[in-house]
Amino acid sequence: GIILQTAVNESGLDVINNELTTMNTGIILQIAVNESESDVINNELTTMNTGIILQTAVNESELDVINNELTTINTGIILQTAVNESEVGEINFQADHRSSLIPCQTGPPSRNCADLYSKGCKSSESAEIFPYSSSPSQGVSVLCDHVSDGGQWTIIQRRKDVEPREDFDRSWEEYVEGFGDLDGEFWVGLKLIHELTTHSKQELHILLEDWDGETRWARYSNFYITSAEDNYRITVTGYSGDAGDAMGYHNGATFTTPDRDNDYWRSGNCASVYKGGGWWYKRCADARLNGEAHHGADTPPDEGIIWYYWHGWQYSLRGVTMMIRPATAE
Repeated sequence: GIILQTAVNESGLDVINNELTTMNTGIILQIAVNESESDVINNELTTMNTGIILQTAVNESELDVINNELTTINTGIILQTAVNESEVGEINFQADHRSSLIPCQTGPPSRNCADLYSKGCKSSESAEIFPYSSSPSQGVSVLCDHVSDGGQWTIIQRRKDVEPREDFDRSWEEYVEGFGDLDGEFWVGLKLIHELTTHSKQELHILLEDWDGETRWARYSNFYITSAEDNYRITVTGYSGDAGDAMGYHNGATFTTPDRDNDYWRSGNCASVYKGGGWWYKRCADARLNGEAHHGADTPPDEGIIWYYWHGWQYSLRGVTMMIRPATAE
């Protein structure tokens, strides 16, 4: 058991009493310091076996009481520090040795999930990042993947077999701003993807799942999209994986939605005719990951969530995850 008492008086300091009782093990150190008109400073050191209890009282200007209490229980350590300067009353800092010692939001703002990972925040969960250089205080909620192939991934799109399914037949503005639910299906938005891929070279990792539970993957070592002025044109090169290079066909394409036709098909709009959602169409697609959800081979021609080089054009996949990270993150 531990009993700690500390008293400090501002100007006419008369007595500082430090009383500590240890019932098993402990070393007691008491230090009382008063800057002005200090009458008594008592230092008392008692050694009883192996434990340590440290108490510090410091008086400056209007400081009444500062208590520092250090308690060790089993292997956990809790450290509390109080510091007073001028009119500051009390500042407490706690560090728990049993958990991560690096808070996720300390230091410079995290621009992406790789930044969070570098700070020790390695849970695959939703997190807040600050990606916009023009508005550094504007936070955005994203989903991180710190499990797949070394982690540090910021997920930019996800399709999964949930009810209700998210509607990806959206307008240009909705595809720019983003939509959906981080717990289900979502698209983070072209504006955010552009910002994330502008300041450093990014790689794109795509995970695919069919209705038999089989999975495939595709990696692109160079991925970015331009700004709205260029209709978010995509660069996607440097393929590796086992799914086949379906995104290679789309390299250099601009983004199309049902209400904004930027594809290469002069007589139609790929997004509206094939219910493919917004995408980087040419004429039209080898990959269409924002397409209307269907169940496997029970898919109308040229509809569905498609990856041509795995299951062809008439098989809608069960799940897709698109994620990016800095190319230097490995």
